[in-house]
Amino acid sequence: MERKDFRGIGRDAQEALRKRAVYLVLHGSRTQAEAAGLVGVRRQVVNRWILRNRDEGAC
Repeated sequence: MERKDFRGIGRDAQEALRKRAVYLVLHGSRTQAEAAGLVGVRRQVVNRWILRNRDEGAC
């Protein structure tokens, strides 16, 4: 998996990637590892996003 540096893409684009990964996992179409591969981050990062989403109720 190629990892990317997302710091330069802007906050809106970063948030869109987070929401996409969380949506894919929570709606049952992908595993955390698969979603991570699609957006270019580690599985642990997607797990953190999901935990934060559950705490904040975002997606």
